[in-house]
Amino acid sequence: MVRKSPDLFPDAPRRPRRVLMAVIDCGNPPFAGMKKFFVHLVCSKCGHDDDWSDFPTKTESQSQPCPKCNTPEN
Repeated sequence: MVRKSPDLFPDAPRRPRRVLMAVIDCGNPPFAGMKKFFVHLVCSKCGHDDDWSDFPTKTESQSQPCPKCNTPEN
């Protein structure tokens, strides 16, 4: 029998889930001294193509939110 722990903050508002973009292609820096990663990002949900972007780390490039899917609806 599995016991479910009680919710400590039942009325707390929860942040909506983010839609992250997927890395389609990545490339090395064009010069030997550069320390940036070039990646091509595309959203798998809406198909938004962000084209090529540069990021300082590989981890930062993999956690980019989609600008179309994550816009707050007014």
